[in-house]
Amino acid sequence: MNLQETTIGAADIAAALGLARATFAKKVVRLIKTEGMPAPLPGRRRWSRTAIDAWIASYGDRKLTQQLEARAIRSIATDRAQLRENYVRNSGPRLIVDNERAGA
Repeated sequence: MNLQETTIGAADIAAALGLARATFAKKVVRLIKTEGMPAPLPGRRRWSRTAIDAWIASYGDRKLTQQLEARAIRSIATDRAQLRENYVRNSGPRLIVDNERAGA
């Protein structure tokens, strides 16, 4: 194997992430610091292909999980607001009594 086969450049990483190369260049420091992306190899603007492949696989799973959690939180907040609107007045909770089921 030669160096080209064992390493990967910024353009290829950007493409794998679905980013333009310029966007990747702006985000690379943040990705390394906060998202766990491997740092480039010393003295190069190339990364270990194996390390990047593993990171991309885990990064995609983490991002999907974060998106699903965010969606669930928004859904819960929406449901809570709808319930509040349906059952709570300014003067307090609105009680609905079913006299037939209550045995009256």
